[in-house]
Amino acid sequence: MDACYETYDMARVLAPTMSAGQMPVTNGKKDVCSMCVMEEMSVPLSSGEQAQIVLDVPQSVPAPVYPGMHLGTAKLVVGGKVYGVGEVVASERVDANTIRLDVRRVLAHWML
Repeated sequence: MDACYETYDMARVLAPTMSAGQMPVTNGKKDVCSMCVMEEMSVPLSSGEQAQIVLDVPQSVPAPVYPGMHLGTAKLVVGGKVYGVGEVVASERVDANTIRLDVRRVLAHWML
């Protein structure tokens, strides 16, 4: 009896530090910031299948934004089925457009 095997190609949809798009920023020195996923998102695909990334992030984020700041999640979907979930983070800094004391920034540069 002959076995029938379907071949699959591993498709890397997103890798860490690859751009996952841009997030609008309110009250920032820039209008948008880049975002990326923290985990590699890949899935085996048979011929004719397509993978897509579904982002679950807010419509905008208030400044200041820091690299690594949690923005939401990304789902890897093939044929309506979720194959993976990853954290979406900011990949760049956007300072606030106001002059106010940012305690995190002061503490990060404090000479002890």
